[in-house]
Amino acid sequence: MKLNVVLTEWFTTTSWRKLEIDTDDYPELKGMSKADAQQHIIDKYDEGVLNELEGKEWSLEDNIRDADIVRDKITNEGENLDFE
Repeated sequence: MKLNVVLTEWFTTTSWRKLEIDTDDYPELKGMSKADAQQHIIDKYDEGVLNELEGKEWSLEDNIRDADIVRDKITNEGENLDFE
């Protein structure tokens, strides 16, 4: 007898990336207060257009996604064994 055994594994990975920026490098942020610049970045992120904030070389989205991961956390781990 042959059995098809299926092992399903799942988990959630959360990663934190940290990037310090100079608002003077982003013309759209230049001259804004800290609170206004932070809100503008959040608004762009919420709209899905963080890549529109162009810096000297890359967009803010490119820079943050390329930043080093400072912490990883794995949660909601589990597995299930079943047969087909």
